[in-house]
Amino acid sequence: MQKIKTFGLAVLLATACGLSVQAQSNNTAGPVQPNLISAPSLMGGIEQIGEAFTSATNWTADASFGRGLSGGDNNIAFVGAAYNFVDNVGIIAGYEIIYGKGKPQVSTVAGGITLNGSIKPLAFFGGTGWTSKLSGRLYVNDLLATPRNGNALGNLIITGISFNIVSFKNFEFVAGASYENRQGQGKYDGGYALINLGITRLF
Repeated sequence: MQKIKTFGLAVLLATACGLSVQAQSNNTAGPVQPNLISAPSLMGGIEQIGEAFTSATNWTADASFGRGLSGGDNNIAFVGAAYNFVDNVGIIAGYEIIYGKGKPQVSTVAGGITLNGSIKPLAFFGGTGWTSKLSGRLYVNDLLATPRNGNALGNLIITGISFNIVSFKNFEFVAGASYENRQGQGKYDGGYALINLGITRLF
């Protein structure tokens, strides 16, 4: 429990700097368990993130910062973890804060599933150089989120791409970009563009 509390504090501090989540694959951990059917509470979301680092056989955690595209002068910071991937499907849980006019406006806990697939976007150049080795992942996250303004359900659909920058043992450092479509959260609904940095652990 102490580990979860410590990690939860770290998550909240990291969120202030602008954080996010992506996906990974290649695991024999068994079937994905859909344990995030309903919108989680704040502590429930933090505990889910903690579990990703204490019990998961594989995971990806990354930091994202984004900007609203629908007006309102909103920036977004998101932190979380995607874990226990089987056949390119994984569980994802996270916590985010929307900033407006220089200060936090609203926070959201989100959880759901993520789907992804591997790509080599520059392989068509051929050869054996870096263009043939550059690899990445396309992903789609479908997350239930804290509803607002009388809505029955909040929903975040995040579509993005990440690239493997460098590998070390069974870890990969990734960077990429994504687009978030937010619904069910009143005046914060709409599109957001994000950039992502993260680390992936593989087995």
